[in-house]
Amino acid sequence: MMQSRPWSNPHPAAIFGGMESKREADWEPQDIQNHERRGEQSRTDAYPVLTLPGEIITEIFQHYLPPYPDCAPLFGEGSPLCLTHICRLWREIARKSPRLWRALRLPLRFKSPDLVHLARRHLRLSGAMPLSLKFYTARDLATKLDLLLDHRDRWQYVAIALHYVPEALQGASIHAPLVTHLTLEYFLSDDKDEPPQIVAPQLHSLLCGPLTRMHSSVLAPESWATLTTLWMQFLNVAFLAQILGTTKALQHCRLGNLEYSGFLADTLPGTRAPQPVLLPFLKVLILHGSGSHEVERKIHHYLPLACPHLNTLVVDEIFIDVTGTAQPGNTLAHVCAQWKCAPRLLHIVYSAFTLEHYRAAFPEVEDLEVSEHPSGVDEAWRRWGEWDWDHA
Repeated sequence: MMQSRPWSNPHPAAIFGGMESKREADWEPQDIQNHERRGEQSRTDAYPVLTLPGEIITEIFQHYLPPYPDCAPLFGEGSPLCLTHICRLWREIARKSPRLWRALRLPLRFKSPDLVHLARRHLRLSGAMPLSLKFYTARDLATKLDLLLDHRDRWQYVAIALHYVPEALQGASIHAPLVTHLTLEYFLSDDKDEPPQIVAPQLHSLLCGPLTRMHSSVLAPESWATLTTLWMQFLNVAFLAQILGTTKALQHCRLGNLEYSGFLADTLPGTRAPQPVLLPFLKVLILHGSGSHEVERKIHHYLPLACPHLNTLVVDEIFIDVTGTAQPGNTLAHVCAQWKCAPRLLHIVYSAFTLEHYRAAFPEVEDLEVSEHPSGVDEAWRRWGEWDWDHA
């Protein structure tokens, strides 16, 4: 004999029992209440999960979404919108849970009015929560930028990629009082475009690049001064030195694929070397490049720094093997003397020698690590860079 399923749907008589003898027009208010109560009871008997408190269901929903500040898509699998398509009860719970709607990644193509409506509703359902946002703007996507600017007072984690600057934002100022983490990518083909200046008095982390144009005016001076984590690439080193001079609170710094033209004093007759940039709180410095420029083999000219509390240095092999001899790193002591630092940990990327070889070359370094692939740089950044939200 076939056994009945424990969660089989209830028989209609269990819901409408006691009412089938009455016409709908003859139902009394008490009859209607009894009918609704029996229907609700039958559903919870069939699906015990519906008896869970709303707070527990919300917690389950949060585990379905990426952990904040990672951004969920606007729609489809992995989005909070997907949670509203399960049942009426869960839809109401999801809509009344602002934490589910506080992170959003807008699609690259954003022309449809339906998508604009979805984004507007998503942001409305987030209530007053701080926001984590990722968005990209092309010439025909100004609507997206206007929509998000309406909520700039709630920005906290923001990743922006600009392919053009709308006329209304040329040289404008965007006040974002809650922003702590910012990613800026500029792909500006028009030299006349002037990115807006972001005023973020609580900014801690900034990631820039790849960049075709970047200058310090994209951040207000007080925003540079509060940075503790900075990742910059594809930037002229001479200008980078000026930027670093404004980041006195910097603790973690990653620099890569920088341009060197017009910087080296020994290649510019009559040019005086710039004064060292003091970074009194810098703990971690990561340097990586393309490995195609001869100047990368002259690390002692790379940047004029003074970082007395640097304890971790991560470099590509090419930065320390400057002589091309069989013994690598014979200029490390000179570099450390110039930078007034004594790193406790040295991590060498694109290593061409064994760990034992480096230990013999750098007896003054307490801890040595090597990696043969560029993934070693990203691993080091995740360990010491404090914030890897946009590149996890």
